[in-house]
Amino acid sequence: MAGMEGLPGWGPRLEALQGALLASYQRANPDMQTKFAYAPDGPKEANLAICSNQVAHRFGCLGVTLEQPFKDCATRPMPGQGWSPARAKRLGAAVLEATDHVRPLLRAEGDFWLLGGMDPRDKYVRPLEGTGESR
Repeated sequence: MAGMEGLPGWGPRLEALQGALLASYQRANPDMQTKFAYAPDGPKEANLAICSNQVAHRFGCLGVTLEQPFKDCATRPMPGQGWSPARAKRLGAAVLEATDHVRPLLRAEGDFWLLGGMDPRDKYVRPLEGTGESR
């Protein structure tokens, strides 16, 4: 999942939303992984020509890009089957559960990430630049 780290407005609120979305997505479907990820953009270096970045920037909202595997899931390979339409469908459907999880936070007032309004498992984990692995 490519996130919003390089946006001019990146801060604790967007960080908390992105962390909650990704963590809840992983809980909803183990094919959603963070071991292999895009290196985050540097501060204020987001490409605003990418739709998710532009929408997140313009509206101050959660915006990410999800790319599904096309060969197999690197962290949960199924050699006899590989990536299949059924797995793609389940991964796509799981985004609804993740979205429902973050929905109450999307327009929450105040510093919701500090006020106990978040699941402790939802902490943002910054991908390590250039390694393809997360901390």
